[in-house]
Amino acid sequence: MDLTIFEKIYWLGATSEKGKTLYTRHSASFLYAVAGGALMEMILQKNISWEGKKQLLGNIQKPPKDVILLNLWENCTIPKKINWFWRVGKKQETAQTVIDWLGMAISHETKLITKTIKRLEEKKIITTEKKAFLGIFSYNTFPIVSDEIRHNYQEKLQKIVFGEIEADLADFIILKIINACKLYSLVFTPQFITQKIKIQQELIEKLALWATQSSENEDVINILKQINLEKDLYDLRDVLDNLSDAIDGIADAAGDASDGGSGDGGGDGGGGGGE
Repeated sequence: MDLTIFEKIYWLGATSEKGKTLYTRHSASFLYAVAGGALMEMILQKNISWEGKKQLLGNIQKPPKDVILLNLWENCTIPKKINWFWRVGKKQETAQTVIDWLGMAISHETKLITKTIKRLEEKKIITTEKKAFLGIFSYNTFPIVSDEIRHNYQEKLQKIVFGEIEADLADFIILKIINACKLYSLVFTPQFITQKIKIQQELIEKLALWATQSSENEDVINILKQINLEKDLYDLRDVLDNLSDAIDGIADAAGDASDGGSGDGGGDGGGGGGE
């Protein structure tokens, strides 16, 4: 399927076609994982650049072509478009740090999750189902169209973690983000879940080990060379490690909160779309 990194992360965590929800709209880690995928898309396209370990700045000369990413980029890059003092408590005209960008990505201003759901519906990858609570309160859920296609991709991710096949660029980034957010269920197929907890733990441990290593996949390295992201994967690994550390910290702090956090999912519907 022709999906961006952030679309694929949402798809991995969306409601199954049989109605089972993996991640709800209040799952902070899931929201930040999708947000991290969006930032990586813009980093790869040179829409934003990493300065040091914390500063993330928009390239005013190169806005994203993707309309979903463009909205996020404009809010973070156009001076005074957003009242950043109200957001971060200090005077600044644009987003300055990875925390600023991640916070904007899950905010109500960008509606990243809502727009991602709509796009996946347009691509006929997920669909909308209307349900009612107690037969009175109606709400929408957004199950995927095919569990089988997702299971096949999850099995591919498992094989990468166990060293059976090499990761391409998107898989490499997605697995790094999954590990950072501890969203291990995104790589567990139903068949895998039914196996013993010991085997699940083995995958988690191998993923953690795998995430600390770089890839020697020549296809990935060639892609990085073509987009002028230095010479090899080490620079991308550093960027991802910095992003992963930031996601890990704020996702843990936010928790899977239904405590009134400002995430996009709180009102727009992330993860399971309101279940």
